[in-house]
Amino acid sequence: MKAAIIENGTVVNIARVNDEAFAADQGWVVSDRARVGDRYDAATGTFVSPPVAAVEPPAGEVTREDLRAELSRVHDAYRQGTTAHRGVEIRIDLEARVNARDKLDELLAGAQPLPFTWFATGEALTIDSVEAMRALYEAILTAQRRGFAAKAKVLAAIDGIENTAEYDVGVAFRAHL
Repeated sequence: MKAAIIENGTVVNIARVNDEAFAADQGWVVSDRARVGDRYDAATGTFVSPPVAAVEPPAGEVTREDLRAELSRVHDAYRQGTTAHRGVEIRIDLEARVNARDKLDELLAGAQPLPFTWFATGEALTIDSVEAMRALYEAILTAQRRGFAAKAKVLAAIDGIENTAEYDVGVAFRAHL
């Protein structure tokens, strides 16, 4: 069995004892749950663990968690952006991806007449074939895949970063696109 050695109401050590009477003679309190640092309330016979203080990094310190959070922001911004296709910038966000897939499906089903205009960011593309629409859709998917691949590479590198304050997540992300 274990006994808590208490000084000034605080457990300072834990002793293994075979005899409960011996522990009581020493002023120790038999307990299998007490831990060093616990406060002991003699009136109720209970042990209370001290509150665990949250460990905050020093002000201005950049943690790996900060880098991961920044990477998520950079990747999210990229996913809402554009990519070059046939000389114009096309959106690659979820709405653009869904619209491109829907148009491709309509073309494949014969429900969308050709040619038609796809509005890019400030410009327009003429889609005159199923292949042209498929290429636009694939350009969106390819840009998204590049973003996820870049995020994975930077995420894998973060644990090995020694100087987190000087690591630029955005530069690393763009380098892997």
